[in-house]
Amino acid sequence: MHTEHVWNSSFGLLVSNILLYCVALCSRSSGYAPSSRLVQNNIWRQSAQKQIPNMLLSLQLLNEEMMLLSWIRKLFSKKEETDPMKYLFVGLGNMGAEYDDTRHNVGFEIVDALAKELRGKWEHEQLGDLTTVKYKGRTLILLKPSTYMNLSGKSVRYWMQKKKILPENLLVIVDDLNLEFGKIRLRGKGSDGGHNGLRDIQQYIGNDYARLRIGIGADFGRGRQVDHVLGKWDKKELEQLQDVIFRACASAKGFATIGLKHAMSQYNG
Repeated sequence: MHTEHVWNSSFGLLVSNILLYCVALCSRSSGYAPSSRLVQNNIWRQSAQKQIPNMLLSLQLLNEEMMLLSWIRKLFSKKEETDPMKYLFVGLGNMGAEYDDTRHNVGFEIVDALAKELRGKWEHEQLGDLTTVKYKGRTLILLKPSTYMNLSGKSVRYWMQKKKILPENLLVIVDDLNLEFGKIRLRGKGSDGGHNGLRDIQQYIGNDYARLRIGIGADFGRGRQVDHVLGKWDKKELEQLQDVIFRACASAKGFATIGLKHAMSQYNG
């Protein structure tokens, strides 16, 4: 700020002196004598002739200094640019030990498995736990929102904006009652399907984003939906769960490497 003030003051004084000197030269060559006492003063004209080279040198130095300051500002204020090889994988779930190993938290389990496979280290960040890993030249940002399932949209939008994620590089991993246990479905877009987490995300970013649905089945009695969703995996499910997670991780990695359509064809089932 101080340098800018000095530069502005010096530059203004320099321009004023140069203009007055030019007027003085014009008056001498044309015979016109303006009324300004400063211009008519021969002593001032002689002094200005000597000062012009020094003032021009000062202007050059100040200009170089301002260019350096501008470069420093750009260096420290440089924003992260959009990278088409960077992806955001969001596993939906609820934070808290009481929700561990529940069907509703299968999204958390899948990004946990990806982080373990690719040696990611979770960090507590704004609106969620985050880790960044590399896979086949891609940067995969794994996110577990800390806003609870039904308020996931705020976290998803925040990290999309902060990490400059292209909409087509977002993948949301979520449980689905409408799919049999063991089935997975990768889709490029769609409705929320009655899922409150997807509904909240849609309110923040719309529904034009990829989602990986993990079937948890609907094997429950009337009025027992909440108990089923928030219930822990039973023994039979646990025997197959690791295979489901393995296939879901492969589908997610395929989404980032071979693309949505090929991954859908290869891993949906």
